[in-house]
Amino acid sequence: MKIININLLLVAILICCFSSINAQKADTPKGKNYYDRLHQQALLQKDLGNWQKTISLYKTLIELRPNSFETNYEFALLYFYELNLKRESIPYFLAAIENMNDTLHDPDILRYTGEALMAARNYDKALEYFEKYNALPMREGFMKVSMRRYIDGCNQELNKYIETNIEKRKLTGDGVQVFNAGPMINSDQDEFAPRPVDGNKLIFTSSRDFDHQFAKNVFKPFLATVKYEKIVDFERLDRTPYRKMIYDEEWNLIISDFLIDLSKITSVYGGQIYFSSALDEKEYELYKMPTNINIGKISSVAISEDGQKMVFSAEERKSKKWNLYQTTIKEDGKWNNPEKIKALTSDKDEQYPFFSADGFTLYFSSTGFGSIGGYDIFKSTLQPDNSWSAPERLPEPINSEHNDIWFSITPDGKKAYFSSDRPDGFGAYDVYEVFF
Repeated sequence: MKIININLLLVAILICCFSSINAQKADTPKGKNYYDRLHQQALLQKDLGNWQKTISLYKTLIELRPNSFETNYEFALLYFYELNLKRESIPYFLAAIENMNDTLHDPDILRYTGEALMAARNYDKALEYFEKYNALPMREGFMKVSMRRYIDGCNQELNKYIETNIEKRKLTGDGVQVFNAGPMINSDQDEFAPRPVDGNKLIFTSSRDFDHQFAKNVFKPFLATVKYEKIVDFERLDRTPYRKMIYDEEWNLIISDFLIDLSKITSVYGGQIYFSSALDEKEYELYKMPTNINIGKISSVAISEDGQKMVFSAEERKSKKWNLYQTTIKEDGKWNNPEKIKALTSDKDEQYPFFSADGFTLYFSSTGFGSIGGYDIFKSTLQPDNSWSAPERLPEPINSEHNDIWFSITPDGKKAYFSSDRPDGFGAYDVYEVFF
């Protein structure tokens, strides 16, 4: 009897030890209990509206279970609905679809994916998912939504895109020709401040992102890739190799200008000029320009390629009129007090300056100087006495009866970009391409 009792005791001890080891194992990062607790934390942070914490937790959950339908779907819906960042939701919708057993399990995932792809201007792929959704059979509990307006919208945008490319292929080299940069870069929001970089890329600013903390759309810099005279892709700048140009991805930032080698960058944040110089390939020294430069509310600032001059637009406090000011750098690296450029001052507004690569031509937009409608784009050339010539209005079709702003030109002078709110665009302000 004693031997049996001892054996039973040993078995009981072994069972307890085994259970304890399993319990501890379940609490390790790869264990079920740990995953479930992390999931509950993510849901709690989502309910509290702590979006950054929620995103971080969901990314950890997906690292732990990359093939989880539920986790990918929840994360996709977070980006799609709560954050209104539909482009970011796409990889998680696609991962959820890949790991679901049956589309009838949650058929709405197909139309959500289509809408997200449509928001990302991937109209061909969006149409595929809208058609897949339309092909689903009706069943009890499934209220099918009409995809007609989405399909029509995709086809309309595709037609615009096709027509623009057809026109581009007709380029003859005779005269100036202007084209909308297309749906890959332009959205239903504002796109502006286009600045060419590295020959085949374009940095621009868009207000397409909605910020839930401030409950409004905010300015973010983006990078577009140009191939065979066509913009083929874009991405938020902070997610590209150029992310070092951004001081904080949460900033409502406009990158206004930079040198060709990116050694100096001028930006506008909160109506003030910020200046950064490259320390090395990875780091920039950032500082807010002093009050002798930030003399009021600033909209835009240009820097000459030699890094010696800046021209910016500042609003006068009393008249609310925008004027252009120029400053030059001193030997000690500090900037001289700016002076209003009298030759480029009208009785109306002047904004959005940009230097040519050689620094001898300044482009800007003005509602004065005989503008034919809203802001027109003008140029002025530097004189031997360092004064600026009387402004010369650029010809149509660069200028129109609408607002034409933020002109920039490639270093070789063969192509230019600007923004305009002329009709038949994709949003309020679109980016346009100029071929000379």
